[in-house]
Amino acid sequence: MSCWSLLDVAETGDASCLWSLWKDGVDVEDTEDTGWTPLMVASKNGHLSIVDFLLGEGAEVDKKEWGDGDGKTALAFAAMNGHLEVVQALVSHEADVNKADKDGKTPTWLAARNGHAEVAEWLQEMGGSKESNAPTRLMHHCASERANADTAEDLVEECENDVNARDSRGRTALMYLCAGPKEIDVDTLKLLAKYGADVNAQDNKGQTPLMLAAMKGDIKAVELLLSFGADMNITDKTKRTAIEYASERGHRRVRELILTSSNFQLQSVISDVEAPKWHIPATEIGEYVSQSDIGGDFMGIWLDSAVVIKIYVPSTEPFGEQVGRWFALRHPNIQKLYGAVCEGYGLFVCEHMTTGSLKAYGDRKWSEWDASSVASVYRHIYEAALGLQYLHEREIVHGDVRLENILIGSNGFAKLANISSSKSVGRENQQKSSDIVTLTLCMQHIDFSVPPHGLDSQFRAEWRHLSRDMRCGGLTISEVVPRIKILIEMLTPKTNQSVSRDRVLNTLSDLRDVVDEINDERFKDIFEHLAVVCQEYIVPENHEDTIIVLQDVQYAIEERFSLSKSSTSQNSCSWVVNSPLGFFYKQMQQVLDVLRAPIKIRRELEQLWPEDISIHHAEEIDPAEVVESIPEWFIGPNELENEVPFASGGFSEVSRAQWLNTDVVVKRITMSSSNNEKRRNLFLNEVALWFGLNHSYVMKLFGGCHVGKKPFFVCEEAENGSLIKYLEKLQGTTGSMGGVWLKLYEASLGLEYLHARGIIHRDLKCDNILVDTDDRAKLTDFGLGSFASAEDRGDVSDAAHWVVPECLDGKQATFASDIFSFGMCIIQAVTGKRPWGNLDNMLVERRVQNGELPQKPPAFSNSEWELVLSMCKLKPSERLNILVVVQRLKEFASVPEAASI
Repeated sequence: MSCWSLLDVAETGDASCLWSLWKDGVDVEDTEDTGWTPLMVASKNGHLSIVDFLLGEGAEVDKKEWGDGDGKTALAFAAMNGHLEVVQALVSHEADVNKADKDGKTPTWLAARNGHAEVAEWLQEMGGSKESNAPTRLMHHCASERANADTAEDLVEECENDVNARDSRGRTALMYLCAGPKEIDVDTLKLLAKYGADVNAQDNKGQTPLMLAAMKGDIKAVELLLSFGADMNITDKTKRTAIEYASERGHRRVRELILTSSNFQLQSVISDVEAPKWHIPATEIGEYVSQSDIGGDFMGIWLDSAVVIKIYVPSTEPFGEQVGRWFALRHPNIQKLYGAVCEGYGLFVCEHMTTGSLKAYGDRKWSEWDASSVASVYRHIYEAALGLQYLHEREIVHGDVRLENILIGSNGFAKLANISSSKSVGRENQQKSSDIVTLTLCMQHIDFSVPPHGLDSQFRAEWRHLSRDMRCGGLTISEVVPRIKILIEMLTPKTNQSVSRDRVLNTLSDLRDVVDEINDERFKDIFEHLAVVCQEYIVPENHEDTIIVLQDVQYAIEERFSLSKSSTSQNSCSWVVNSPLGFFYKQMQQVLDVLRAPIKIRRELEQLWPEDISIHHAEEIDPAEVVESIPEWFIGPNELENEVPFASGGFSEVSRAQWLNTDVVVKRITMSSSNNEKRRNLFLNEVALWFGLNHSYVMKLFGGCHVGKKPFFVCEEAENGSLIKYLEKLQGTTGSMGGVWLKLYEASLGLEYLHARGIIHRDLKCDNILVDTDDRAKLTDFGLGSFASAEDRGDVSDAAHWVVPECLDGKQATFASDIFSFGMCIIQAVTGKRPWGNLDNMLVERRVQNGELPQKPPAFSNSEWELVLSMCKLKPSERLNILVVVQRLKEFASVPEAASI
């Protein structure tokens, strides 16, 4: 019997040998290198007496098998083989009822899996669980660098590893695969999905396999997970989604893939009551596709219009603050932000600049350049600087000035883009200088990349000299812009240099007379210094410019010191902000700019009144802190320069001018004593409504002024005039009728935007549809516009040939009223004549009230005329919705679906 071992006894259950073995001092834990203890063997075979003996001798009850085994305990062996009494004996000696093996299988799970319900139930009563939080071999394998589908399948099939088992971190094998140290093995991922792995399972942090794959930037794995139904809208405990993890780590292609997935959803989280001005409902966003060099992440469709969509990247600043700051900006050289989608991921909806970035423009081959394109690329730098000056004047730092963020529109003008990277700073904040430095890098890149076609050596030397001054620091953007402007003017030299030096000095003498009238010795001192500088630095090349600037300064001083006595001057932000000294100092700086005076001359100018200048800078009031009564759209009269009238009517005068060094149109409203209050109220209604509008097919309002005898609007210029004048030029050209329908389609997009914002235009006619430099039709003139929710919507248009029947009966205008009037616009645009021709207004009104319409003109096809009839039904409820009108006009204009994006 001495040949028997304790393992043999445990296997056979022959207890007769136990006494002799015990006397010989046998080790109850002796595995004989099998990995199995005697207790495990006896428990597996159900030998209760042997189990009792071993337990009495102190056998370790929770010891796991080792070597090539599965890591099961004695209790696991007893449970999986259905030996209830052995199970009870082991538990009575404090065996862990939830001790799992290498595959995460607990004794309870093993009992149930092998059909031993009684054992499983008893274990559950003792606190046993069918599930374990121990990592399985499948988890370990998926987390390793050797993860492969064949081994994973063996673990699932042969070892019955549960693909959805979780460890103490709440992670599954799929999660470990997606978070592993190497590129995700797609075959293993497919296999786990085949065996039912939960692609939307969340660990203890709330993270999903999709989030983990997005963090790694593994686009193949992300694509597979999405195809298996992964939900990209799930948020973890920090409220982040998969796309935010991809954005944080700079995985652009991954976030683009997620956003273009058919499963991407934006659920509304803002009610109409609390929605800010810039809010764009998610339902208004259509298709979008990934595209580079556009100042955003996608080309998309918003209310049937092509836009650029940029994804919000989480930062220390909330999304709403970024949007609010950008949306409030109004400048010709700042990319427009139409609004933002705040549901789900946060999307900026921006203006599409069709020509691309200045980086792409400047990186063309040398053989593709000519003198004109060389001049243009330098001019675009100047235009970007104008946009940066506008930001800095509002205490905003761009933070990411580079060639990729300078975009060029189809009209050939550049704009500073990606304002989402900006932030508000204090007046003395040094971060403004970082914008100057990065602008310098743009200037240097262009200078070294562009061939010298049409550039003389003096221009390049001056350009590089300015770049060095900017790089060394100390220059503000307000000092940089005039110097760039002078250099740009060198690229288009004036042909007339006949202005004499004597004329410059005479103009300077006129300015001296004006300064003398101020009767302030300090002003006289600084002017005398300026006169000396003028005589030293004027040269034939700047005679004419010097005269223009001196005359502008003289006018500004006269205007300033006459207006400062007016009771209305307190309403001007710039008048309030700038003291007389600061104002005068600023005017003198303009003269130095055109003279291209060195920096040392400017510093000498400041030294004349060092204390006063420092007090002026220290006491300068922040515009944001000026009286609350100043509207956000306010532009002071002295902010306009070089104003030249070019048109006038019964109630207004229109002129071209410069605002912040950019070309704009100014429309001044003529007041009269009889209806002064009514016209002023109409002006205030129009400017407040118009300023809040931001759309590709609505004329852009930069601001206005409500003080003085002639309130005015400042807006972009429509160089091609009214729609009718534009179409007259098209007559007889190839595809002219297609051009008519295209302009009507564009105008309908503007009307769609108004209606989506709850606004009724109420004065639609072709005179109020203008065509800009890009040949784009835009709606304008919102003097009669109102929100549909307003109880009293005021007056309606008195233009009888476009007026709607219900308004003739004294009823309120509705969205359907705009549809009727737009139908009349279609008639006028296609025929080139007013609807109803030369019929008397009273006769027109009578026919309209009777439900009559003009006869079908020969220029219309049947389907085109059917559209007009459907828009001009007598009953407003029977007229087409603007969405239908847009689609019909799109068909007539032959705009392909793909062309919209």
